[in-house]
Amino acid sequence: WKSGKEIRKGALTPSIVLAAISGSQFRRPRVKQRSLPGSNSEDLDLKVKKEIAKRRLLLETDAGNIMLRLRPDSAPLTVEHVCRVVDAGLYDGCYFYRSDFVLQWGLWLPNETEVENPYPDIAENETNIGTFVSNRSGTVAIAHGIGVNGNSDIFINLEDNTYLDTMSLGFCVFAEVADASSYAVVRELAAAVKKEEK
Repeated sequence: WKSGKEIRKGALTPSIVLAAISGSQFRRPRVKQRSLPGSNSEDLDLKVKKEIAKRRLLLETDAGNIMLRLRPDSAPLTVEHVCRVVDAGLYDGCYFYRSDFVLQWGLWLPNETEVENPYPDIAENETNIGTFVSNRSGTVAIAHGIGVNGNSDIFINLEDNTYLDTMSLGFCVFAEVADASSYAVVRELAAAVKKEEK
């Protein structure tokens, strides 16, 4: 399993450098201050929307937006850790650097410098602790090396990779691609990154 530190020289891929134009490219979805259709209570609707937003992350890319549905039932520590890194804006301007059986990114800028990460590794590998979610196509997991639980490198499974459930104590799934339009963007990015890698 390759870590972000093994990026090939010159392997620039479709960057997610929207940060300079539109703010954070990997963030929690914005909640609009209006009621849901057919509802009587704006306050209740806003609370519901905020609760839903807490369970999602939005990844803005040059190819379009990818909405991720978080799985705190599966990996609460991992979800909390990833949200902390996202909320700190550390992924802003970083890019995808791997596309084979997964689409992977981490805290790497297009000039191949690593963003300084003040957060320690995730305290525990939660692969088999919460609700078990297998590494199937469209799931999102934290990458890690042998003997560590991962930190900031993330991948989206592009196919069913169930062997990752047990390899190196398992790669913990903490989210899923939320909808078909998001998955179409994932596929487009994966194809572009793969083309750049050749």
